[in-house]
Amino acid sequence: MTNARPRLFDKVLVIDQGRQIFFGPAKEARQYFIDLGFQDSPRQTTADCLTGCSAYIPLTTSSLTKVKTTADPDERKYQPGRSAEDVPSTPAALAQAFKDSKQYTRLQVDREEYNKLMETEKHDQDAFRKAVAEDKNRHVSRNSPYTVSFWKQVAVLTGRKFRLQSQDNFGLVTSYGLSIVSLALLNQFFKAKLTIACRLWQLSLESLSSTSRTRPPEVSPVAR
Repeated sequence: MTNARPRLFDKVLVIDQGRQIFFGPAKEARQYFIDLGFQDSPRQTTADCLTGCSAYIPLTTSSLTKVKTTADPDERKYQPGRSAEDVPSTPAALAQAFKDSKQYTRLQVDREEYNKLMETEKHDQDAFRKAVAEDKNRHVSRNSPYTVSFWKQVAVLTGRKFRLQSQDNFGLVTSYGLSIVSLALLNQFFKAKLTIACRLWQLSLESLSSTSRTRPPEVSPVAR
């Protein structure tokens, strides 16, 4: 992923083994991990940098019970003079470091402001819901998001389509004319098909009748 794609997002969420280790503006994510003590590679994209800071690989110490994790040395790198001893390295330590950061504090403030905004606008929301409920057709379910029934929508859209087509008189006449001609040709086709079938049936009956008339009479044996 190039550096252009992260710029398309307002915020980015980084998770390490199910723990939230960063959530905030995408443009601040890279610098946040650099301030923690991770090394910044100039040729590394922002996405690779974020995944590298949370790159953990499992190390199995027992085939039955114990599984330990450690940082991937090919992905995670520390600044000169820094190490896992003084830089948050485990998922729990990274999650706690995020909770102690200014980004987390700002996140809580934004959430409280949003909740307050929803409380102040609750009156407007209730008024809007009441207006929608009053505007609903009597045949529409109360839980339906639509204000008119399905058949009413079909009727309105059909009338709208007819009014749009009526603005083009030439196209409308041509369309209806072709439809009438097509129906007439189709009717003649079925009539001709039925006529041919009836004629064939009549010929077969005449053939059977003539065969029965020309059959020679049976001669009964004469007893000697």
